[in-house]
Amino acid sequence: MTRHLAVRHIRMVLHRSYNIYGDGLCQCRRHLRANTAWERLMTKVGEACKEVPYLATLVLSVKPDPRRSGREACWVAVRWSLRVLDCDTAAARVRLEIQAFIKDGFSLPTLLALGGVGQAIVSCILPARYALLPLAFLLLRAVVVTCLELASPPRYSSKLGVIRGRFSAQLPNASYDPSRGDDAKRPASPFGSTPAEQGIVMFHIGARINHPLGALAPAMKEFGDLTDAVTQELQARADEFGCLGMSAWRAADADSLNTSMAVIYFRDFEGLNRFAHDKVHRQVWDWYRNVFVKKHGYSHVGIFHEAFYAVPGAYETIYENMPPTLMSRAEASVRNEATGREEWVGTVVDASVKSSPAFRTQYSRLNRVVKRQMEASY
Repeated sequence: MTRHLAVRHIRMVLHRSYNIYGDGLCQCRRHLRANTAWERLMTKVGEACKEVPYLATLVLSVKPDPRRSGREACWVAVRWSLRVLDCDTAAARVRLEIQAFIKDGFSLPTLLALGGVGQAIVSCILPARYALLPLAFLLLRAVVVTCLELASPPRYSSKLGVIRGRFSAQLPNASYDPSRGDDAKRPASPFGSTPAEQGIVMFHIGARINHPLGALAPAMKEFGDLTDAVTQELQARADEFGCLGMSAWRAADADSLNTSMAVIYFRDFEGLNRFAHDKVHRQVWDWYRNVFVKKHGYSHVGIFHEAFYAVPGAYETIYENMPPTLMSRAEASVRNEATGREEWVGTVVDASVKSSPAFRTQYSRLNRVVKRQMEASY
């Protein structure tokens, strides 16, 4: 009896959600008739939902707002029904962390086995005719999301943060005066005219979990909390340490993907040394040596770091149709002489051949000493 009531309640909720979802699709078709691609896409989505009318319950609990325009109502229906979350929200970050933990912490056979167990549990709870609904919903969601992305490639690229064209990463000067430009429309740039005018320190630091349980191994939560605290402190005091930016990477040379690394850029070695001897970094090191190794006798975590210093003119960077990556994600604190304030300036500069001849080739992006070494090696 209880099971019968549960199924009846599920049907009611599904029908109600399907009606809400259908209203959004109708508004979408009415207000986007000029776009034939959208019309075809939304028609197919509507037909798919009619084929599986109970699918929409797994989607949503928002009511259509009559104050919204048709286009807004369309996007609300599509975004909510597909659970397309903004990547800048806290919920999205948590979701990405969970996805990374599942994807990187388990092998493909393990994930398939877990999926089979989950489907078996659903089959035991729901009647046979509804047991495949969750799987059908996930498949339909993937198809619709892919169709939406194919219908608007520029929107998809902008969501990824792709910068169109060719660009480079260069360190800005320590200070600049925007009032000394060529004219009012072209203020002075914080960047010099020569590529790689300043030296830079690149620091690799990471850890590897050598345990069958991976991130679920003993003391891993405490280790993760300590390293997260170091990252937050470094970002909060970036100006003090001369930190320009950092990005996280994971090695792909093992099935378990259990080696993680951070690539961090500093202006000079003095800033790196200040960070290395700071209290928050020493706390992690002392915990690893005195608690993790000596007290508990653990040895299933390996740690490493590498530091490189590139003198001015001895490095070069180029990117094309890429989101800001590695050094191009960095930012430097620059003093604005006109206002007397410190500003954070990104490292991305235009490197197109027409506007920046100095970035035309790798040879032109390096200094004379490096060029002579390259010529001698030929």
